[in-house]
Amino acid sequence: MVLIVDVVNSALVSFVLASYLGHTLWLAFLTFAVGLAGARAVGWYRYHHHLTSLRATTKWAISATIGSGLSGLLWGAGSALLLSDNLVEQTFVAFVYRRYVHRLAGRVL
Repeated sequence: MVLIVDVVNSALVSFVLASYLGHTLWLAFLTFAVGLAGARAVGWYRYHHHLTSLRATTKWAISATIGSGLSGLLWGAGSALLLSDNLVEQTFVAFVYRRYVHRLAGRVL
């Protein structure tokens, strides 16, 4: 579910800002976000079908943490490099990302 939300939010931000700004760099961001979500989905699938020991669980936990970190890095780099000083753009991305983080925090707590 979390990966689907990540892809949907990435698509929403990418398509809205690509059409608003008239450049396609946000579509490259979407491509990276979908690729990363796909890699994380494969990892999730493999984890649930190959869980054998505590050592394996530790390995998968490290992989999941790295995947989450890369997702955050992608969003942070995308925002830093692709957003201009336009307050409307920044507010839109902040609103979408805030809702995403809020949903994740609700699932963890």
